Amino acid sequence: AIDLVLYRDGVHEGTVDAICAAAGTTKPAFYRRFGTREAILVDYLERRLEDRRRRISAAVDDAGPEPADRVLAVVDWIADWIASADFVGCGFHRAVLQGAATEPRLRAITARHKGWLEALLFAELPPSDDGRRLARHLFLLIEGALASAMYEHDRAGGDDLRTLARSLVRPAVSPPPG
Repeated sequence: AIDLVLYRDGVHEGTVDAICAAAGTTKPAFYRRFGTREAILVDYLERRLEDRRRRISAAVDDAGPEPADRVLAVVDWIADWIASADFVGCGFHRAVLQGAATEPRLRAITARHKGWLEALLFAELPPSDDGRRLARHLFLLIEGALASAMYEHDRAGGDDLRTLARSLVRPAVSPPPG
């Protein structure tokens, strides 16, 4: 319930009152548990980081052994999330935009998550400079799709992400016919 308030409303708009109401607790209990509002924001992003890693890793594992399929599983998971009714933007992007000036830990957690995502893409590609470049390009496509989906009402960015990723991954990773 707390995560929903912070994700839906944003880390600065999600007030302590709204958080307490969603959690069914009182302000004194909230402050005893977390100490500060900033502590709950850090806790929220840490839990979000673990949740995203678990879900994306499961999608990759379910994709089978082919590198192209495994990389595209990451893209498809993100594109499906963008298309979902509850998507209001990347919680990490929103946390950095809303709180980076006052809470450097939010930026650090976001950087850790985004670094993990790019490293995951690279780990699933053939190890080479071309693989590193492709992972970087895919990462930038993903980040751009997440950012644009926050203000595009039709959420076409997820479909565009799929199309662009496939046009990059299949030729680079799939074995030549023959």
